Amino acid sequence: MLFALITLMLVAGMLFLKLERDQVIGAFALWGSVWVGLRLIGNRLEDLRKDSPARWEKLIIEAEKRLDEITVSEDFAVKKWQDFCTLIVSEFGYTSASIAIKRDGIFRAEASSNYDIRSLRGIALDAQSDLIRILEKADEPVDLLGLSCDMGTLDPVAGAQSFRTAVPLKIDNCLNAILFVSFNSQTENAKQSLTSICRLAAKKLLQKDSFQSKTSETISHVYEMTDLRGSRLMRDYFDVTSKLFTIYNQDLLFETFVSSMRKLIKAEFCFVYLPGESDTELKIGASSGTLPAEMNDHTVDISPALRDLLRRHPSTYTVDDLIDMTGDGRDLVFLAGQGLRLITPMSIPENRLGLMCISGRAGGLPDFSIEDKETVFTVSQTVEIILENIHQFRKIEELSYTDSMTRLYNYRYFYKRLSEETLRAKRFNRFLALSIFDIDDFKVFNDNLGHQTGDDLLRQLGELLLDSVRSIDIVCRYGGEEFCVIMPESDRKSCRQFMERLRKRVMEHEFTSRFSAGKHTITLSAGGAIYPSDARRVDRLIYCADMALLEAKRSGRNRCMIYTANLEENGDSDEQKP
Repeated sequence: MLFALITLMLVAGMLFLKLERDQVIGAFALWGSVWVGLRLIGNRLEDLRKDSPARWEKLIIEAEKRLDEITVSEDFAVKKWQDFCTLIVSEFGYTSASIAIKRDGIFRAEASSNYDIRSLRGIALDAQSDLIRILEKADEPVDLLGLSCDMGTLDPVAGAQSFRTAVPLKIDNCLNAILFVSFNSQTENAKQSLTSICRLAAKKLLQKDSFQSKTSETISHVYEMTDLRGSRLMRDYFDVTSKLFTIYNQDLLFETFVSSMRKLIKAEFCFVYLPGESDTELKIGASSGTLPAEMNDHTVDISPALRDLLRRHPSTYTVDDLIDMTGDGRDLVFLAGQGLRLITPMSIPENRLGLMCISGRAGGLPDFSIEDKETVFTVSQTVEIILENIHQFRKIEELSYTDSMTRLYNYRYFYKRLSEETLRAKRFNRFLALSIFDIDDFKVFNDNLGHQTGDDLLRQLGELLLDSVRSIDIVCRYGGEEFCVIMPESDRKSCRQFMERLRKRVMEHEFTSRFSAGKHTITLSAGGAIYPSDARRVDRLIYCADMALLEAKRSGRNRCMIYTANLEENGDSDEQKP
């Protein structure tokens, strides 16, 4: 468009000046040469921009974030690898990508992006093949066109689908997967970036995929050992439980549970009652199928007789049987009137009770058989085991991230969250503040009043910190008598105001302890640093905040300072005196 406009203006100018024929030809030749030169220079500058280290660094950060989202999702392994291939295509500019996973010594294609996966089913690379031996020794992308070895089953597919590059994915230096991608401009920066994201994928996806495969293999082995192989219902049961055992999220577990049970026994609808604020009051959690309108927001109060029966003799009961055995007809009669047929108790972590509720058969099928009831009860018990595992995992995770004395987050969690918040601030171009606080003369306090009094003070100070921050702030015990606060979306002014407000509040607070008489007061020194003005890396940000804290200590204690490495050039100071 610009070329046409300038050319039109040039023609108009020549007509206006009434130039000779030779002059017109010369002017057009000069203009054409200038335009070609400008396009060549522009294309070269664009190529340099696309291959700049800053662009690749930004791309890697975005790719890592998407890979984290893929890793923590509750999808099956194949769907995760499908998303990974899509990530490679969308972020790195390849035309297409496919992943081959090692199963029983053979590498087979399991997921792809912009490939027809059916055309890749023929890929079956033996672990002893020449290509695999080359990839086992490689740490970077391998150009397939430059290899003279036998490609095996990859040769016909490579020609049709344009496989040009193979990237090894390893765990403990062992080749477990191969990423095949179409041809792309393989600059050194592009190769390094692709290698980095594939190493992360091997670390995060391959290990979890390996666990899910072992779970499926174990369940398949149980299936092979049972004498119920001829039962279609039992085969469906194993399919359901194999799916449930790969879920690590409680909400998703219940959703998968009710939808799978509804399909398994062909009920009109299923749902679970879960305990709310009161253990005796149950509310509808996950559901599958269309529930009657009267069931919306319905709650059930479990009577002592019903609770005692379900606790002592857990089984799958019909609603009518429960009415007869307990004499509690109010809620149960209502449920029966809504088409409910079966109720199975479920043990929820922390000694709470839930109910799996199933309606009558869909499509006028015969009533539930004894085998159906046993299947419902067995799957419910399986879900109980998975729930307990999830609960125990969360407790262990909480213990690993929590300081036992103050109940604040510990250094491990602090460093993890600071890394995450730094990436988030970089992605959305926002500020991030880090403040580190230290109790002044805490050693003298311990020496005079005892370490038990000092421990009480640390616990109370932790509670005071939690009461002084926003809901989005992260409070951690950095170590000893040092605490830190990560403050997303906080600039230099906000950080300084918060530190000064907290310093005054702590100075005016009266601490008590059962190990010493009277009330005690302390003072704090604080240092702060801001991303990205003071530092762009996590370790550097911690260093800057720590240097500001040391300066506050050297300046007389009981004061707050912001790191001023940039402002000192202008003779500015951010010191806040009491």
